[in-house]
Amino acid sequence: MGGYEAVIGEIKRRGEEAIDVGEATAKVELGEAAGGIAAAMPGSAETPGEAERLSEHWEGVLRDLGRRVSSYGDDMVRAAERYEEEDEAAAENLRLHTPGPGGPV
Repeated sequence: MGGYEAVIGEIKRRGEEAIDVGEATAKVELGEAAGGIAAAMPGSAETPGEAERLSEHWEGVLRDLGRRVSSYGDDMVRAAERYEEEDEAAAENLRLHTPGPGGPV
């Protein structure tokens, strides 16, 4: 029989870690690094505006990445919970149909 094995606890744990990483990523204020660009290039008429646009872009990229990673983590946690529920239902079904101490005689 081919297929795969799902380590439910590990899937859930990794999903929870992904949620944490996504939330932390969304909070990174990398755009602040661009704030010093204008001061480093006094006399450039375009630098302050470009630095601000770069800052906004970086922060938007990180927020989006953070949301996507967290969403993927949520999906992993939900998948693990479904696996767990299905395993429990399958085990109960087997108990109901197994003769002897574990099920009907």
